[in-house]
Amino acid sequence: LLSHCPHSGPMATACCEHAFLKRERPYPGETCAFCHEGEDSDDPDEDPIVPVNTGRPKQAYAHEMCLAWCPELVQAEDHSWLNVGAALRRCHRLKCAVCGEGDAPLGCKRAACRKNWHYPCAMEPSTGLVVYEDEYCVACVGCSLLLERRALKKKLQAEEKAKARAASRAGKGRGSSATPLKGDAVASTSVSPITGQKQPKEKAPAQPSRPLPPPPAKALPKPVPCSAPPSWTAARPATSSAGAKST
Repeated sequence: LLSHCPHSGPMATACCEHAFLKRERPYPGETCAFCHEGEDSDDPDEDPIVPVNTGRPKQAYAHEMCLAWCPELVQAEDHSWLNVGAALRRCHRLKCAVCGEGDAPLGCKRAACRKNWHYPCAMEPSTGLVVYEDEYCVACVGCSLLLERRALKKKLQAEEKAKARAASRAGKGRGSSATPLKGDAVASTSVSPITGQKQPKEKAPAQPSRPLPPPPAKALPKPVPCSAPPSWTAARPATSSAGAKST
């Protein structure tokens, strides 16, 4: 390669390494079943195309990153990808919001949003999508703000519930440590003069109070003698003994 290279020095070495990497691509000319693109990078290890099993007679290929960001795919212990055929059937009619082509497996994190993207289209800075690398998903700007508000609301509600539970527990604790009623045994501790250790001691219950005497009976009013009204005695005519005899 160095003999046929038109460059010289370090430039010739870099040119030959570049040509060697191009020749070492395992699946040249193959395209991804999801994003419909090939290996555009000069380094085949950066985002290689690997064969996948779709359950069809024709062999299919896909990018490693397109497979990793597809939500329903699982990687087995032998590094093979499972459920690829089901994923392709699901996203066959889902069009990308950037390029407009089908087979877009990556959806918005908000379930109510109906937008979908290919992995290379979603990673373009011009789209303005919010990328959640730990969760392998993306979200629109508006959907991400809505999700943040919902998460903050849930957090505040959880804090309010925790405060209410703590207040109820504190109220129950104050009620149990109230002053005991009369007649209840009051526990206390005393120090033994021999061993010097604290010993629990219970006081005798308080004696019940004496019953109050019954209230005195009310005295009935004395009877008042009946007397004739003075008008009746004045209206009676006076009679003499002479008149009585003459009649």
